Amino acid sequence: MKVKKKSRNLVYWLKRLLLVAVVSLPMFLYFVFLPLWRIHNPNWLNKAHPKEKLATLHRVLSIPLGPGHHDAFLLANDIGTKETIPYLISALRWQADNGPDDDIIVCTKIHCLDALKKLTNHDAGLNFSDWRKWQRTQSVSLCSDQ
Repeated sequence: MKVKKKSRNLVYWLKRLLLVAVVSLPMFLYFVFLPLWRIHNPNWLNKAHPKEKLATLHRVLSIPLGPGHHDAFLLANDIGTKETIPYLISALRWQADNGPDDDIIVCTKIHCLDALKKLTNHDAGLNFSDWRKWQRTQSVSLCSDQ
């Protein structure tokens, strides 16, 4: 009797797990994979409308620890607008902090800082906390995820 109840319980949870997978996979593909694919696809970048490129850029920058941040930072340097600034500052929090004596900065972080400096015409520092302080003193709104 107990074995039958355990097997029913297992089937119940396997069905629930399958349902979650079926529902979450399309969402993952649409909200994470598609923007990453687009930002790495030169054909799409050449043909896409500037507003669509900017929306995709913002989506990629919103992905925590995103694998596409390097290319997104480079793209932000080319097509970024004032609306891109909060996304860049948010994405900067996932980059390692650097102290005043650090000689090495990862190129991904350098690209982010370059884009921020270009868009703001200001250099607030090397770290997320520095740029966050600057952001609070400006009229630059925060991203929706904050």
